Amino acid sequence: MAAFNRGEQATNAAHARWAPLVGGAVRPDFEGSPVLGVVEDADVVPILAPPPPPAPPPASSSAPAPAGGPGRVVSLRKGGNVSLTKEVAELSTISVGLGWDVADGSGPGYDLDASAIMCGSSGRVLSDQHFVFFNNLASPDGTVRHTGDNLTGEGDGDDEVIEVDLARMAAEVDRIVFPVSIYDADARRQSFGQVHNAFIRLVDAAEHREIARYDLSEDASVETAMIFGEVYRRDGEWKFRAVGQGYASGLHGIALEFGVDV
Repeated sequence: MAAFNRGEQATNAAHARWAPLVGGAVRPDFEGSPVLGVVEDADVVPILAPPPPPAPPPASSSAPAPAGGPGRVVSLRKGGNVSLTKEVAELSTISVGLGWDVADGSGPGYDLDASAIMCGSSGRVLSDQHFVFFNNLASPDGTVRHTGDNLTGEGDGDDEVIEVDLARMAAEVDRIVFPVSIYDADARRQSFGQVHNAFIRLVDAAEHREIARYDLSEDASVETAMIFGEVYRRDGEWKFRAVGQGYASGLHGIALEFGVDV
């Protein structure tokens, strides 16, 4: 019974303490703090509204730059391709640089020659005059131009360069193939088995910036000519594909395959 009486006393004391809150009155020490719930004639504990959450920090005005995109050099493997149109806005003229080294002690001097074959949608050359090489340095309309034959291949950088004006290219040109061949290879007993560090790269001629590059593997043996790469149209874009296809029949064999009358 004593315990029960202590409970009654505690209850009465609580009523006395919170009596000013019954009926909606607010005690002076809670002024300014809204009471969210009041139950009359009961032990009442005021529930105060929580403070508002802190405001989130302002968003950063600078976002990280996306990986890749314009300004990079696209390095391709055999069979890979890249859209030149997407890499360079308003691309006009490209310089196609081709290079190679010859292993020491490989015999008489190697003379490698770059060329370009302008093909239609059939995959064959448009005409014999659209086969650009050391004896025909420009296409009929001048959109593909060979800058000259390098007889030794010595020195760093591009050994030979072919300029391609994509902006003025005739609509009938569907792709341009870029072979490299060894001059007089059969008589000199030479092949790509002794050629190292071969590459083809495409440079934006206006900005002098390299766009894409393909470093050929060194698994050739008896091949005397090789298609390094090709530039072609696809869905309104100019693209480049790394080819790396070898021919034991030399430039003569490549020319015949693309319909050149040799």
